Amino acid sequence: MIAQPTTDAPLLVGLLVDVSGSMTSAIQNTSGGSLNRLQSFQSALGDLASKAQRLASSDAGDRLHLFAYGFGFGNPLSIIFGKSGPSVRDLLQGAQAGSSTIGISELAVKWAHYKSHVEGQAFQMFGSTPMLEGFRVVTERFRTEQNARKPAGKILFVLSDGEPTDDPSGKVPVAAKELNDEGVLIVSCFVTDQDITSMRHLYGAPQHGWPAGAALMFNVASQLQQDSAFHTYLREHTWQVEPNARLFTQINQSQVLSEFLQMLVSPLQDKSSRVFVSYSHKDEHWLERLRVHLSPLVRSQNIDLWHDQRIKPGSKWKDEIDKALAEADAAVLLVSPDFLASEFIQQVEFPLLLERAQNRGARILPVIVAPCRYDLSPLSSFQAVNSPDTPLSAMTKPKAESVLVDLSRQFA
Repeated sequence: MIAQPTTDAPLLVGLLVDVSGSMTSAIQNTSGGSLNRLQSFQSALGDLASKAQRLASSDAGDRLHLFAYGFGFGNPLSIIFGKSGPSVRDLLQGAQAGSSTIGISELAVKWAHYKSHVEGQAFQMFGSTPMLEGFRVVTERFRTEQNARKPAGKILFVLSDGEPTDDPSGKVPVAAKELNDEGVLIVSCFVTDQDITSMRHLYGAPQHGWPAGAALMFNVASQLQQDSAFHTYLREHTWQVEPNARLFTQINQSQVLSEFLQMLVSPLQDKSSRVFVSYSHKDEHWLERLRVHLSPLVRSQNIDLWHDQRIKPGSKWKDEIDKALAEADAAVLLVSPDFLASEFIQQVEFPLLLERAQNRGARILPVIVAPCRYDLSPLSSFQAVNSPDTPLSAMTKPKAESVLVDLSRQFA
């Protein structure tokens, strides 16, 4: 349903937020003080923007674009002061010139501006709960955006107490299914004062005793795909996921709301760790053994293994190496006398890897493949996979293979 987002084919996220009177109720907040439901969502959205910006910090453009609607405008006071208007409104319209669909970096950098813009609409909020109209409005918006942007994936995050005032015939789930059938993944967040679900738990079916609002919000949610970035994110954050689970949860704590909302940017997290191999061409046979041992991890996309044999004929080889070094999450160094004698490795590759380790946390994993004065090299500050006193070339073949097996476990 969601491909890997790029700057040319970004992830498109729509927010549909209940701004009716019920959203003024308080929500638990472990950092102290009191937040109502809308304030808590606003804080969580700021956290989302910051995380997305960190994930996309090396991109030339945005891989996630976002728009937001609120449903529940039109309280009596706003009408008295002549501020009547549609009950479903674009929350970001007018915050900047042009489109109200914005890149996530724009939202993060100008968060105070957008936050102030939405807060300026607060006195017109807290009316009824036109959820069905909200679904119809965002459906048309997704169709428009689909034609304009050709996104890699489409997600709608819905936040509500599940009590629509414009749906006596029960058409909200039908509208949600129509949207889902058009390729929009719906993430549903049910807010209420009572704890009716287990924290960090995704259910495969509505539970006995749930109120109608919870059942409705469950029914509009899409099913969680087992091989998705969402599933990986939730398991990493120790959520319990039932078979056939839907992307529905109850939120009654601000920190859980923030965690659940940040799931939306998980497709921006690259699936594979980028592993750079630095070696002397005179030690090419050790590169071949390393590739053999890491091949299962390459096939499963746990790692993206880069070495200079991947440079295509006609490419600017120095640019290709610089790019791979800049993107490396880890580096395997096949250390030998020839490796230590290589000026290119010592003057170009290693300084860039050292900078990557210091500034971005890249791991440096030296493997001593032949006897050498590793202790005199700048590398000696890094713990080698095997002792410099027992290089691979001095081991029996089974023992050397075991060292490479141990190395492979560093990545999975």
